[in-house]
Amino acid sequence: MGDFEFDIDLLISLVEARHVLWDKTDDIYKDRNEMEKAWREICICLQGDSEAVGDVQKNDFVEYCHNLLNTAD
Repeated sequence: MGDFEFDIDLLISLVEARHVLWDKTDDIYKDRNEMEKAWREICICLQGDSEAVGDVQKNDFVEYCHNLLNTAD
């Protein structure tokens, strides 16, 4: 997994702003395309242009964020 540095408070606010990532009562929660789009937006906000970030690194980043948010509970 890659080394990522960013503001955890910013990550939390970016996730909170995207209901598709956490609101299980919303039908959009089940839409994988919308979920991928939301994580791509977060990746751009935290790391810059997602086109410059390879798929493997992007997947590592999303996994890293998931783990970080799960341990922040």
